[in-house]
Amino acid sequence: MDQRFEKLEQLQREMQEKLQLQMQEQNRQRERPYGQCYGKQSIPSWLYSNAESQRKLEERYKWLEEKFKAMETTDFRCGVNAKDLSLVPDLVLLLKFKVPEFEKYNGTSCPEAHI
Repeated sequence: MDQRFEKLEQLQREMQEKLQLQMQEQNRQRERPYGQCYGKQSIPSWLYSNAESQRKLEERYKWLEEKFKAMETTDFRCGVNAKDLSLVPDLVLLLKFKVPEFEKYNGTSCPEAHI
C-alpha cells in the first residue's frame, strides 16, 4: 500500500513538473512577435496542439488527485468486507465468551512467521 502511495505521489510530482514546463514554454512562445496575419492563420498551429496536451495533463492530474483523496479517506479498504475475511463465516459466539489474548504483529518480522 505504501509503495503504491509513493508511486502515485511520484506520478503526481512528475505530472505537475510536466504541466509547469509546458506552461512556461507556452508563455515563452507567446512573447515572441508574430507576423502580420489575419483570419484563421493568425492563430499558430502549435497553440492548438499545446492546448490539447495541456488539457490531457490537467485531466490526468485531476484523476490522480481523486485517487489520492480516495486513498486518504479513513474508510478506504480496497473493497474488502470483514465477512469476506472470516475463515468461519457462520460462527456464533456465546454472550460471555472471552477472547484469549494474542501477541499482535508489530510489523518488523515476517508476517507468515507471526501467523
